[in-house]
This record gives sequence, structure tokens and C-alpha cells, in this order.
Amino acid sequence: MNNAKQSRLAYQKRKASGRCTIGGCPEKAEAGHTHCRKHSQKMCEESRQRYQERSREALCVYCGERPRFHGVRCMICRQKFAKDPLPFGVRRTLRHWREAEKRRAVEQSQVEARFVARKLLASGDIKGKRAEALRLYAGIDNGKWRTYSEVGQLMQISKERVRQLLRPSKVTVARMLNDRVPWRSMPKDSEGHGKISSSAQPGPIHCCASPVARIDQREPYPYESLPEVVLIGVSIYRCDNCQTEATIIPHQQDLDRALGERVLLKPASMTGRELRFLRTASQLTIEAMSELLGVSRGTLIAWEAAGALRYTNDLAARVVIASIDQKNGFRLIHQILKSVRIGNMALDPIRARWSDVEERWIIESAVL
Repeated sequence: MNNAKQSRLAYQKRKASGRCTIGGCPEKAEAGHTHCRKHSQKMCEESRQRYQERSREALCVYCGERPRFHGVRCMICRQKFAKDPLPFGVRRTLRHWREAEKRRAVEQSQVEARFVARKLLASGDIKGKRAEALRLYAGIDNGKWRTYSEVGQLMQISKERVRQLLRPSKVTVARMLNDRVPWRSMPKDSEGHGKISSSAQPGPIHCCASPVARIDQREPYPYESLPEVVLIGVSIYRCDNCQTEATIIPHQQDLDRALGERVLLKPASMTGRELRFLRTASQLTIEAMSELLGVSRGTLIAWEAAGALRYTNDLAARVVIASIDQKNGFRLIHQILKSVRIGNMALDPIRARWSDVEERWIIESAVL
């Protein structure tokens, strides 16, 4: 029998008999301990001296071999006593540092994006309501970025219309800054940059954490605003990674204007959905539209939820919306007074086809 086994058996016998387990000490062990009082005090004194010596040398108090790490133990020995080797103070400091770096990166991107927005506005490439929306969104007047809702309230238009106005500007700014912008990355093509050529090569779409390949398919696409309308020639992008679809409609403002004319001249009562389409296409909020009609906000909401409008309400809404068009307003009002009739008749099926050659929408009435 080897010495280690003999020592282990002797230790177990002394422990079982309640005697001190050190050497041949005849004293009894204290209650709850394996040593007598004398040896317990001696071990405490040795441990205290060892702790002080290692502390003076800046070594780990547990192993005495490696230097300390943010405490009295080294990085290796900390893992035996804690789930995370990093102390709470270090973790908190790292978290605050990461948050500060993230805020600094956002602030820097906001400054760079605002500078590029100033250059775009000064160049004159963006004009009209798009320029006004970009100026308010980037906070060029007060130095603070605004949300879509805040811009819509200032311009008296809907939040969706603000998004449509800002989309081409945001894509241009993102392209100039290599996507280092304070908003989520967007598809590179936009209706604000004119046509989408059928021969254009498909590029990356930023719908996931990283750019992935997309498939460009030009196929019939139902227009969400008007179910009777089918779009021909739009680009539908499908992400291979997350199967997300994105549809790019070129010159959507011109499309809405052409479809709005068809709805205004519909020879039957308008539906609530058609009224809502005309209001959004005219860039009017519910508050602005109700003020022009002289009705309350709740009344206008009830009109837009109705299956068919009354003749007087229908005529008033058409005349108000037609009067906003400064070019064709008088002509449209004159035709509305002649064509509007009472009756529940659905809008004729419409096919809107985008022509790459003519760079415009061609509206066709046909049974699809």
C-alpha cells in the first residue's frame, strides 16, 4: 500500500473518531471542524501571512503565481468563483463605453447627413415639397432631426406622404455617404431618381443585417391604394435571405395624379376608399381635408369608411380636391359637374403601364 493511500485512510479514521486530522494530534476537533483549536488558529495565522505577502507582491491571493486582475484574484482564478471573469464594475464600464460609442457614431452620422442635405438643397437638385420635407426632416432650421409625424404636422400632409417625399433624398444621401446614415438602409433605386430601366442590373437590397442578392422581376402588381388598378412594369425585389419583398414604383406621384383624374371623373358615387385615395394623393391630412370641406374630423372618417358617398358629399369632395390642381382644376370641375351621377357602380378596371422609352405612366382601361 502506497503512502498516499495510507495517509488518506488515516485521515478518514481520525475524522470518523472526531479527533484532529493533522499529524498525530491527540486533541479532539472542534464542533463542525476537522481540526482542533490550536491547529485552526495556526492555519488562520499562516493564511493571513500568505495573503499579506502575496498582496505586497501584487500576486493573486489564491494561486500566488499570476498578477491580480481588478481585485485580489487573477483572471484564471476568478473563473472558479464567478460566472463572469470580468467584475461588475468592468462590465458596467464596457457597457457605458459601447453606448457612448454608439451615440457618438449616430451623432456623427447625423452631422454628416445634415451637411450633405445642405449641399443637395443648395445645388437646387431637390425642389418644391421634397426640398421642404428634407429641410424640416434634417432639422436645418433648428439643428434637431424630426420624425415623419412632426414633418407631416408642419407641412399639413400625411406621414405616408412625408415618407414618399423623403425617399429619393434619403437614397441620394445614403449613396453619397456609403450608407453611413442615421436611418435604416434603403434600396438603392427610388422613384425620386426617375425610371427603373428594364435592363438595369439587380443590386444589393438592404432588408437584413447585411446586403443580400435580390431578384428583379417585372410582373403585374396590384396597387394597394386602388384594388381596381394593376401596375405593369414595376420592379419587385425579393430577398433570398429573409424572403422579404419590396416594390419600387417609379414616379408614383405622377401615377397617383393620373389615377386621381379617373376617380374624379367616375360616373357614379365614390366609395370611401376612393375618397381616401384622392385625399392622400393630394397630400392632405384628415384635418386639412375636413377644414376645406367644412366638416368635422369624425365626419370625414365616416365618409372614408362608407361604401358609397351621398351625392352632395360626393360632389363637394370632388370639387375641393379638383380645385387643388392649379393646372387642370377648372377643367376637372367642369367635367365633374357633367359626369357625376348617383349610383353604386365600381370603378372600371384600370391597367397602368410604365414605359421605359417614354418615361411615363400609360393608363389603360381594360378588362383584365
